[in-house]
Amino acid sequence: MRIALFGGSGRIGSLVLGRALAAGHPVQALARNAARLPARRGLSVRQGALDDGEAVSATLRNADAVICCLSAGNGTLGLFDAAVIPLMVQSGPRRIVSMVGASVRLPGDPAALTLRLMSLIMRLVPGRLLADAEAHAGHLRASGLDWTLVRSANHAGRPATGRIFARPGYAMRLDASIARDDLAAFILECAVDHRFAGEAPMVENG
Repeated sequence: MRIALFGGSGRIGSLVLGRALAAGHPVQALARNAARLPARRGLSVRQGALDDGEAVSATLRNADAVICCLSAGNGTLGLFDAAVIPLMVQSGPRRIVSMVGASVRLPGDPAALTLRLMSLIMRLVPGRLLADAEAHAGHLRASGLDWTLVRSANHAGRPATGRIFARPGYAMRLDASIARDDLAAFILECAVDHRFAGEAPMVENG
């Protein structure tokens, strides 16, 4: 599967990139600074920003799936939505997997105190992080694309455990966490195997 990757130089995106290449999936990545993504077999890097239509289009060209590991906040995911979703709707690819935090609430989530507290805490974070992520969730759900929105627990630097608990809409604990490499593995698996299509699983190590 050929993957178009956005956010490939970040903490999670770099792990997704490594796993994808190791599994033999060619990756086309967009980066503001191509030097942050050293040359590797199977990797093609396009230097540019989300407002560079030519670079975005080239990153998507001939891809089978899109993975977005960009961090929310300061309108970053809004820029991604405006630049990428219309091109996907117009000419493909149809499959997209994106990552946000578990504080994003969606219809069908339980009315749990822990979930309400998560959202309340994240609304206090500078850069309108939660508002950006919530708008992104809405854009994906309305796009008509084959989407999965991964809502992750707190990221942990521990080694991968291989124990990944994922379920749409459940009362995640405030102290829940997931190893970054486990999260990367789950994101890639969703893209490749079409797991949780049209759903927004909440993911932790359990």
